[in-house]
Amino acid sequence: MKAGDKLSVSNADEDADEGRKPVQGLNTADFTVNYIGDSAELNKIRLSGQVGLKVFGDNNHRSLPEIEGVALICEKEYYYIDIRNVENFADWFRRESGGAEFFGHDLKDSYYMLMCLTGCDSLNTHFDTAIAQYVLDPARSSYSLAGLSNEYLHESIEEEKDFLASQGQIDMFAEPGKALSEYGLLCLVTAGNLMELQKNRIEAEG
Repeated sequence: MKAGDKLSVSNADEDADEGRKPVQGLNTADFTVNYIGDSAELNKIRLSGQVGLKVFGDNNHRSLPEIEGVALICEKEYYYIDIRNVENFADWFRRESGGAEFFGHDLKDSYYMLMCLTGCDSLNTHFDTAIAQYVLDPARSSYSLAGLSNEYLHESIEEEKDFLASQGQIDMFAEPGKALSEYGLLCLVTAGNLMELQKNRIEAEG
């Protein structure tokens, strides 16, 4: 994955045919993509302000969860951290997380896995789009990012469970972590755009 690579998240012709146009906002191409695969690269990263967060792992509650990667957006930088190849992640995250306010979708799973791995007992939340949607529409049956993206942003994103299931079919010669990195960026950009719409709705509805 190269810096500035743009991910296709919708079909503009289909949207036009349906009278729906994608909501203008952040785009994956707006970010410099950084694939972090060793401790030296990780130590160069500084987190501050609003930081997008998405953790990929098994979310195991019977034993310690296994984490494959952590996706982060900080300003115009996107980082995918390959946990399997970074030895000092826990120390780095404890040091850097204090200056960050995290945003994302349904952050509880990401928080749980990070707390298990790093020993952090609290993290600062800026905005959770799943919680915000519950506040706006508590009777809703589903709060998936894919469903909210399609409904409010008019953008298509694969359901996470379907995406993760498909990873078992990845070619053995594929670049490790590339698919997770691309999907992580797409999730965080989607959450960022949804966050702005939700903030406006919450303010308007009091």
